[in-house]
Amino acid sequence: MKNVIWKMTIVLAVIPIFIIGCGKSEFFGEPFSGDAPKTTIKQMLENPADYVDKTVLIEGKIKEVCPAGCWFFANDDFGELYINIGPSGFAIPNKMGHEVVIEGEGFMSNGKIILLGKSVEIK
Repeated sequence: MKNVIWKMTIVLAVIPIFIIGCGKSEFFGEPFSGDAPKTTIKQMLENPADYVDKTVLIEGKIKEVCPAGCWFFANDDFGELYINIGPSGFAIPNKMGHEVVIEGEGFMSNGKIILLGKSVEIK
């Protein structure tokens, strides 16, 4: 009987910790400005010139991450976007498949729009 009570106590103590820990977002880089206009990956890919030298906020899922964590691809239902965070001086862990929010500035490289990420939230 003591063994059952002991096991139940452990289970009841661990479950809340697990639930609380799973719901936390991780933040990297600068704090979000709070005033960057929200756009989509689709809009950035369809109208890249509209986003050059402009700070925007996008959401998507992490598709691929550099082994060092200095760049990654974010995608949504319409395409994927290369996010470079190395120049901003931070890296992210490999969290492929997780939802991500990125604030950064658009720029062109080899004819493609890229986002220089300054703030990242991984959900």
